[in-house]
Amino acid sequence: MDRASLKQFVDGSVEWLATLFDLVGFERANEWKQVLREEGGHFRSGAVYLFIFSADGHVIFHGADAWIFRWIVAT
Repeated sequence: MDRASLKQFVDGSVEWLATLFDLVGFERANEWKQVLREEGGHFRSGAVYLFIFSADGHVIFHGADAWIFRWIVAT
């Protein structure tokens, strides 16, 4: 995927999530996580998938692996 397409993917995903959170709230996370991990869907295609970090480096969501919950230290 080229840089422009990847940027569009990330920007579109963030916009979609912000709208969803405004509509249904973060508490309904289990419902939206399945949509984000669907292979071949709008948010995941092979090696291209969405992942979300908190400001302090905690993995909030990983599109390829539902069981990844850890701290990522920037180098």
